[in-house]
Amino acid sequence: MQMPGAHICFVGPLPPPVHGFSEINRRMLAVLRLQHQVRVFDMAPRGGGLGSVLQWLRFAAHVLRHKPDALYIALSGGMRQWVDLAFVLLARLRGMPVFVHHHSFAYLGPGRPSRVMRFKAMHNAIHVALCECMGERLAHYGIAPGKLRTLSNAAFLDDIAPPVVQPGRASSAPLRVGFLSNITAEKGIFEFFSVLSAAGHYGLALQGVVAGPVSPEVADAFQVSLASTPNTTHIGPVYGADKAAFLGSIDVLFFPSKLPEAEPVTILEALAYGVPVVAFARGCIDGMVPAAAGAVFPYSGQFIAQTLNALRPFAANPSALAEARLAARQAFESHRTRAQASLHTLISEMGRT
Repeated sequence: MQMPGAHICFVGPLPPPVHGFSEINRRMLAVLRLQHQVRVFDMAPRGGGLGSVLQWLRFAAHVLRHKPDALYIALSGGMRQWVDLAFVLLARLRGMPVFVHHHSFAYLGPGRPSRVMRFKAMHNAIHVALCECMGERLAHYGIAPGKLRTLSNAAFLDDIAPPVVQPGRASSAPLRVGFLSNITAEKGIFEFFSVLSAAGHYGLALQGVVAGPVSPEVADAFQVSLASTPNTTHIGPVYGADKAAFLGSIDVLFFPSKLPEAEPVTILEALAYGVPVVAFARGCIDGMVPAAAGAVFPYSGQFIAQTLNALRPFAANPSALAEARLAARQAFESHRTRAQASLHTLISEMGRT
């Protein structure tokens, strides 16, 4: 069997450990291998700094011997960007086209600039952003528009079947509001509890359902909040079929993260299951959730009132919830179709030298 495509070097962390960054890298690698010959340099932090050095030495030996057709690198955040830069510099010295895939807003916001992104070698690369907002932030580093590509993580999601139409929710039944994440203060679990606790004062009947593992540093505070919020239950971590069942059981997903989120896969999955989303504006989130499928607003001291006002139409009118469910699924399908077309174009571009 003839080996396909071009010779691509892939640099980035792969599972284990499993998290959003490594999992998307794994899926990108699988797609690349369908069309190209790929040499992998796994940057998962298993061997500390020495492991990264050894991977760079392997890379150097490989590119000096073979001169691959292109380098694909999933850019890290923080100090590990300097290691990534070493790969980029060597690739550019060998005349290899470089494709830099961005997965984080941590170095794209005010106050936390990346010195690595100022290097000319980075300016000459093709930069892959998760959304237009991320592309605009990259432009602040002097990346020319012709060097920017947009590729949503929706391209890598499994083919999620349309949700089964459920019987209409009775207007008297509590609105089931879900939280799905690792349970930490930064992910907004205590903001979630605040909203559920205040619901009665706003005349709303809500039932909170929390799914996810509890981080040890908030375990005690979490249990206290859970015990004092009787309209909320915790079902523990959910994966695979259990996660699908969870998403199929809730009416709305509340995603109150305060982290510099990029493009949360949890939101994409909720939309795929026809679940409207209420979230704080972070990273790409504002462009992920259309007004017909939920609400996105900046985190502020008014978040409780804003969240409950966003939930009110769904709680009061089952027809409004049904329409939002349909809009959520349509948003996912549109997002995924565009993303898969972008992925196909990008993979083909990597093979053109």
